[in-house]
Amino acid sequence: MRFYGLPIDNATYCAKMKAALAKDPSFHQTIGAIRVEWPEQTKAKVSFRKKDDKAEHPAYLVMEQSAGAWKIVEESDLVTDANLKCMNSADETTLTGTIDDGAFIWHDTVTPTTVLTLTSPICVIRSGEDDWGGGGDDRMDGVDSLTLLLDEKVKPPPKGTKVRVKVSHAQPHSGSGHYSTELLVFVTSVTPAP
Repeated sequence: MRFYGLPIDNATYCAKMKAALAKDPSFHQTIGAIRVEWPEQTKAKVSFRKKDDKAEHPAYLVMEQSAGAWKIVEESDLVTDANLKCMNSADETTLTGTIDDGAFIWHDTVTPTTVLTLTSPICVIRSGEDDWGGGGDDRMDGVDSLTLLLDEKVKPPPKGTKVRVKVSHAQPHSGSGHYSTELLVFVTSVTPAP
């Protein structure tokens, strides 16, 4: 399936969900009105707004029928899709910045992580109620720092190092001001910059 733009297998998907719930067992979401579109007879796109105590996102699931059974083949939200489009072919995007120490805040859980402070901000679409008083209206903002998800083969350079990073894909949960950095980016390679 595709999980917020990233192809993953079922075991990886389940492991991600279990790990997220283990970190915050009290986490819950409510889902608003559901809309179903039928691009094909054996394919359905189920759209809805999901809301927790931090943010609200316009989300969707894509389902396909195979051998008489319906299976989820994609999960994402419109904010993530807009960010991926905004980054203009993320598979080929190279970002320049300085490596720093930081923290990612998700549902009041602070996780130390590596942050890239960008030389030039990138644009990010926000949606739903947030710290900026979005009131449900979508808006675009410039983001000047990113939480890095590094490939196992990529080691983070020392703090203060100027680098160029090759971006593979963006991750979700970028719409709320409750988070210390607005976009999670998976990095496939790091090159020192002059």
